[in-house]
Amino acid sequence: MGDDRTVCELVATERIRRLKYEYCRCIDETDIERFAELFTEDATVAFATRDPYHGRGEIRAFLETHAGEADPMAHLALNPVIEVDPDGDSATGRWYYLVFLGRDDGTEVGQGVYHETYRRDHDGWRIDSLQTERRFTHTL
Repeated sequence: MGDDRTVCELVATERIRRLKYEYCRCIDETDIERFAELFTEDATVAFATRDPYHGRGEIRAFLETHAGEADPMAHLALNPVIEVDPDGDSATGRWYYLVFLGRDDGTEVGQGVYHETYRRDHDGWRIDSLQTERRFTHTL
């Protein structure tokens, strides 16, 4: 029984890891529809420099509105610590991030931490909450 649980946790962890990588791709490539699908219907997103967004509609609107603020963009998600809950349908994650944002006056580099929760539904894993903790930014 323990081995089956371990395998299930490893599979869940890998699927959550891929979910996060897809998040980075979607935000960098402005894939608005796919970006919104990565979140639960009632998800909450709290970026360090903005008011929180509630629900998939507000999250989609965020990307539609702010996608052009930096071009190009590159998000990297690093050093994940993912914990799958005993129920197998929820999990938490903590990731470092690096972000490179093209600006008129140079490239802004930022580093921080993503704090996330995930829920599994009939279509797979989705982000249920996301909060960023900004550590630093610097313009190159």
